[in-house]
Amino acid sequence: MASDLTTQLLPFAGVLTGAAATLMVQWINLRSTLAKDQAQRLHSDRQERKAAIVRFLDAAQRIEHLLAVMRQGGAVDQQKADEELHAMWLTVKEVVITCAPATGTAADEYCEALYGRARRGVTDSTPKRIARWEFLDAARVELGQERYIASRNLADPHRLDTRHRPTSTAPAVQRPDAPDLGGRPTPDHSQ
Repeated sequence: MASDLTTQLLPFAGVLTGAAATLMVQWINLRSTLAKDQAQRLHSDRQERKAAIVRFLDAAQRIEHLLAVMRQGGAVDQQKADEELHAMWLTVKEVVITCAPATGTAADEYCEALYGRARRGVTDSTPKRIARWEFLDAARVELGQERYIASRNLADPHRLDTRHRPTSTAPAVQRPDAPDLGGRPTPDHSQ
């Protein structure tokens, strides 16, 4: 009688083991597929943000070129200047839509500084330089390249200050999909 029970239970145990192994393999495959999908989505989101940032920098560079021509006394076609300013404002909106709020704000401030130089006759280039570096630092944070943010002497942002690195008293701003970097605050160069 015990051998009849054993002969009936052993195949049933084998079926249960096989079913459990199949379910386990399917679960592992599902998790792997979900992880790959999430990584692909994060990569494509980063590429979209990077493309928006590069388009904005291209438009800003065209305005910087027009400002350089004007500063050197060259003639600038007013219609072309208007078209370039319009294109820059459109790319700012793209950055605002696709990137983190801090990056969008920095792009808007840089655009305002360029517009102030181009249309309002602002002659001091310091706000433009500061806004440019703040945008570049925000773009670095946006793209996960915080390690390349250098402290600058804000009176001359082209000159790196290697003696100290200012720290922010404000809480760190981090994208929801960005990896945790140990709670380090993002440097605030607006001081």
